[in-house]
Amino acid sequence: MVIREFIKCLTCDFISTIRVSVGHNSYQRHDFSCEGCEEPIGIGMNIDFKRPSTELEFCENCERADVEGSIVNLDPHFVIPEAELSEDLHFAWMGEVGHIRNNSEIKPILKKDTSKPSFFIDTYLELGGIMKTTEVWSIVKKAWSLHSKKKTSLAERILKKYDLPGFSGRKSFDSVISDFIYRLTLPKGYPLTDISLSALNDAKSQYSDELKRFVKYYIENIKLPNNKRYFDTFSEFFDNFSEYDQSILYAKNAAPVPEGNVATSYGFDRTKMFYGNAYENYTSNIVVLACLNNITSGRPFDQFNSMDLAKYIGINKANRGNPFADNIKLNPFLVCTDSTLRNASHHKSIHLIDKGRNIEYQSGGTGALRKTSYSKYLEKCNVILLSMASLYLFETELVKCG
Repeated sequence: MVIREFIKCLTCDFISTIRVSVGHNSYQRHDFSCEGCEEPIGIGMNIDFKRPSTELEFCENCERADVEGSIVNLDPHFVIPEAELSEDLHFAWMGEVGHIRNNSEIKPILKKDTSKPSFFIDTYLELGGIMKTTEVWSIVKKAWSLHSKKKTSLAERILKKYDLPGFSGRKSFDSVISDFIYRLTLPKGYPLTDISLSALNDAKSQYSDELKRFVKYYIENIKLPNNKRYFDTFSEFFDNFSEYDQSILYAKNAAPVPEGNVATSYGFDRTKMFYGNAYENYTSNIVVLACLNNITSGRPFDQFNSMDLAKYIGINKANRGNPFADNIKLNPFLVCTDSTLRNASHHKSIHLIDKGRNIEYQSGGTGALRKTSYSKYLEKCNVILLSMASLYLFETELVKCG
């Protein structure tokens, strides 16, 4: 469903006709530039799925108008060809769902019910989308926060609200968090986690004593700080999920964002630090993979080829993956790491250009000037987040080997 509304820019009085596709969260935010003055405009949409109904919010630099204007298409789940940004009667999903299916080797999660008409909501779920993602995350986040403060009874009270279809069993902290994160990674993250569990099984069958020694060390020294970094990264991500939602289905299905397709919302001020922050946390947490690689290589978990664990923890984070870069069962976790992009964001050398279509960045503020589309930047953010989610699932299995 698409909501059509006329709005006026409060800076230059330019009139736009916005066509907002209704998504699958109770709230969605869209930021774009006024065609007249290029100043930012922000709108929000509240969605009531029970009625159903929608209510538009005029968040920044705009108000309702009473005449038609230039077409602006806004889509919460897909990036669209730049030439179609101003095309009336445009429906992004009609082309993009086909692109994702045709460019992904991963099979759909759900089978179509051929006895019913085909609706977009079915396609969204089929490609791995989670209905009301941010609402579900708010439950998970609150329970996680309470659990970390040892407020167990309060956490369990919150967990009772978790009711995603297909979830069964006791709503314990571990089962709910793992269920949500598992759903988040589907379908791409499952093979990523699965291949790492194959490496874990190798260690279990060949070096069980050393693996148990590592699990004990992990529980005593690594688990809590790693969990804190997971929580912080997921929280930052879902705070601005409306932005990342535009490309998450592509990342979840390992289908690249098409060249020439642009994000219709570009709230870059809220997302420009995410990749760098996630990179910092992720490259800290992959210590568990580095230690596992030591074990499967026949060494103590804390002994690398040329250093011990204490020295490894102190090396540059861009090099944390080097010890297992040649391990085909672990190196898929390194595909998402781009130190150049991280260095640019943390040195404030990353900027939105071309009316929000692209970003320009320099590693460390002094490196070669690089350019990529904002839609590709969002894709990178999603890929590192999903890789981190898969790593979390790996750690939940690691603990069981103690």
